[in-house]
Amino acid sequence: MEDDDFWTDLPRAASEEASFDTVPGLVVEDVEEFEPLDAQFGSAEQVIVPSWLRNVLRDELVKSKDEAASPLHIYAILDAAKVPGLPEMLEQSSLECACLFQGQSEENMRDVSPWLVRLSPESSLTRNVFTAGDAPWHLWDRAPGIVFGSGADMTAVRRHLRRFTRVQDRRGKWFMFRFWEADYLLAYVMALARKKQADFMGPMRVIVTIGPGPRIVRWGEESYGVSSSSSGEAT
Repeated sequence: MEDDDFWTDLPRAASEEASFDTVPGLVVEDVEEFEPLDAQFGSAEQVIVPSWLRNVLRDELVKSKDEAASPLHIYAILDAAKVPGLPEMLEQSSLECACLFQGQSEENMRDVSPWLVRLSPESSLTRNVFTAGDAPWHLWDRAPGIVFGSGADMTAVRRHLRRFTRVQDRRGKWFMFRFWEADYLLAYVMALARKKQADFMGPMRVIVTIGPGPRIVRWGEESYGVSSSSSGEAT
């Protein structure tokens, strides 16, 4: 096993969950300078993840103080409604994945459903998530979802996220909630009180939207090479 974490270049002891009992609420920030990957045709050693994203993950995770570290997993929620053939792509990738719907909903809607995927540096699909291009397997420009870090396993993360696939209005009517879409995600988390923000984040650490103009959702206060577009004060 490698000594350092692939995603952050940090010793694995620094890739861990943290307690957010005493930190400020969530903030939303723009990435000042970002470049998606290109097709990398002819490259002898292909880049898997953009350097700016690894910097975001690394600089966020060094804040953690707990020595009882968990290995950092990087997950994506990818929207099959935006990526034709996504379930088949996932099957071919051999990545650990699961639909956020289940039962009859999954059976009827698997081709337009959100899929939770644990990304791995060994998979070409991981590279394709961050690659801009015209090929149908280059996903960046499709803005297919979000990526986030967590020390929790797939089962725990899926169980947590499934709580938010539906929301109830004041009249008691239930609606599908596409929280993995950037606009919905950002509007939702910034409207929540601090306690509700923590409930939504659960085992998730920093969240990054996938696609042009990526945004970061993280716990305040310190910044690391990104500009705050919203202070995100809890209401």
